Amino acid sequence: MKTIHIFLALFIFPFLLSSQIVFTTPSRSQTYDGYSNASEWDYRKRDALTDLRYKANKTAIEQAEYEKVMGDAYFNKAFLNGTIFYNNEVTTKKYTLRYNALSDDIEINSNGTIVYLVKDKKISCLIGNQKYVYRPFIKNENEGVRMGFLKVLYEGNNFTLYQRNIKKYKPAKKAKNSFDSARPAKLVDFTSYYFAENKGIATLLKQKKKAIMSKIASDKKSKMAQFIKNNNIDLKSQTGLVLFFKHYDSLTEKQ
Repeated sequence: MKTIHIFLALFIFPFLLSSQIVFTTPSRSQTYDGYSNASEWDYRKRDALTDLRYKANKTAIEQAEYEKVMGDAYFNKAFLNGTIFYNNEVTTKKYTLRYNALSDDIEINSNGTIVYLVKDKKISCLIGNQKYVYRPFIKNENEGVRMGFLKVLYEGNNFTLYQRNIKKYKPAKKAKNSFDSARPAKLVDFTSYYFAENKGIATLLKQKKKAIMSKIASDKKSKMAQFIKNNNIDLKSQTGLVLFFKHYDSLTEKQ
């Protein structure tokens, strides 16, 4: 499959691109119409589906170098059936999509050509049964607010629990001396969790009991602590986090 990057500027959704690494091959530009029936949507919504930006701030690595890298840019390389939403409205066309964890892109398979879902908060998607949203988040207070794709693990009445799975490029390391060994370039997996109240900015959720309990209303802390103890909840696991916040949500519903 040949990857074609789109060079036509998208004026209705200007975005600030962060510097990141992507693997590319030289190609000509191509525009993709994301809708099966143009009369159902105005042209602005159609154009908003696919990324027509010139990725000027991304550093390209040639295919020859990519082939030497240990690892893959995808947690699941297969394109899966999915749905794209614009302002929570379902688009009518059927899609196959996948998440590029290295470049933080949602890729759409358009008849053998890869195009990109626009990075905008109004646009979200399902890949298989997993929902991806483009949201602001804070990983480190010193770094400020970032934007990126987050997976929705649980959406409660007043909060949302997210997961962020990404891959980072670690360059090759040469041996410093005869006692040291060289290391090939590789892609390293990173998984983190985020918590947002009332659709606000998501903040990093450290998987420690004290940090997690700090997200809980004071009048619910004792009940949640008892829930952890009675059910042997492992807060360091994704399953444990989801069970914890589902139960917390059930307590807020009873108010």
